[in-house]
Amino acid sequence: MGNFTKVARQHGTSASVVRKWVRTYEGTGDVLDKARSGRPARGLASPPVREVLKACIRDGKTCTAIVSDLKAGMGLSVGTAETMRKFVKANLARRLRPKKKPNLTATAKLKRVHFCRQWVDKSWASVAVSDSKIFWLCPKGVGDKRWVLFEDDPPTVPAYRSCTKVHAYAAVTKWGKTDLFVTAGTTGFKSESKGVTAKVYVKLLEGKLIPACRQLMECRPMPLRDQPWVFQQDNAPAHTAKTTQRVAAQPVGFHSD
Repeated sequence: MGNFTKVARQHGTSASVVRKWVRTYEGTGDVLDKARSGRPARGLASPPVREVLKACIRDGKTCTAIVSDLKAGMGLSVGTAETMRKFVKANLARRLRPKKKPNLTATAKLKRVHFCRQWVDKSWASVAVSDSKIFWLCPKGVGDKRWVLFEDDPPTVPAYRSCTKVHAYAAVTKWGKTDLFVTAGTTGFKSESKGVTAKVYVKLLEGKLIPACRQLMECRPMPLRDQPWVFQQDNAPAHTAKTTQRVAAQPVGFHSD
């Protein structure tokens, strides 16, 4: 049947594997392996068992622990942990990475409730809500994992040695929104600091953001137009600095949260 070693070298395998292919072809007329169904997961599809499986999954138990629990608690033998993994993946759940979520302390919860009660009955017609955002002008990361055939090369994405970013501030009111004002942290933007310091932030407030918000507040109907308005910001270090707070003491009506 020829030189098994030579054929094996051409296909990147061993001579014993090529010899097995030949024997399989002589016996069946094909070289494909027979389909393997595996050990059937008996009883797993019944509603009571599915509810137990869901409870185990929510408790974070492994497939090995689930198999043991079913056998000890219900007298149900379903085979190995691999059998359980395949059934769960096909019928019940998928594997995801946990999302990071900050834990709120009791004090933080009380502060949030107090803030909501303080503002729930107030009119937002005289409030300008501000925030900042960094826009990256190239993709970050490589995306989610994906299935790739063994015989295919892995997918690629462009690699960037340096990425342009834009750091901008803006405010939103009931009467419209301001423009995006570029600030420190933007690629190619000349600034006295790499990030937004109190000095940079105050300069941005007095030169651009506050005048833009004041112009929007002039669109309020009478008698709201003659009433004071509030500029709301978050508790970023540059916003709560003493230099910024001195500006906040002016009659504009700042509010940090």
